[in-house]
Amino acid sequence: MKHYELLQTIHEAVSFSPSLAESLRALLEILTQSGTLHACAVLLADDSRGSLAVAASSGENRQNRDVSLTPGEGIAGRALSSGKPVTVPDLAAEPLYCDRLGLIDPAQKDRFGYMALPLKSGGTVRGVLSAVYPRAGTGNVVSLKRFLMLTA
Repeated sequence: MKHYELLQTIHEAVSFSPSLAESLRALLEILTQSGTLHACAVLLADDSRGSLAVAASSGENRQNRDVSLTPGEGIAGRALSSGKPVTVPDLAAEPLYCDRLGLIDPAQKDRFGYMALPLKSGGTVRGVLSAVYPRAGTGNVVSLKRFLMLTA
């Protein structure tokens, strides 16, 4: 599915979702079912605990709802702290990737790349889109990053 068609599908699904949680789940399911991503999660800042908590996930392991990360922890925490996207083209070569979210089979790390994109509102980082993408057949990673930034 091309990016334009995906955006249209995402827009339709999110427009009719009754809550933020349902909108996030719909977005992530579309991204994984289309083959754009292998797995993904949205982590939102929990100011009361000073951490990132899983708001929704799709893909390999959906049983990660109790996982939280501190700002600066792992790649997603780094994206939260810096407010800048972080791209890892080869997960097997990245020591900071801890996969506490259970998004991939550890034996398959060499097959995937990863992006952590800060989610901003009013100039403040409110969370992170954590995205695992297949290295083979992804095409232009810069294009994928731009597309994901549009969806977030």
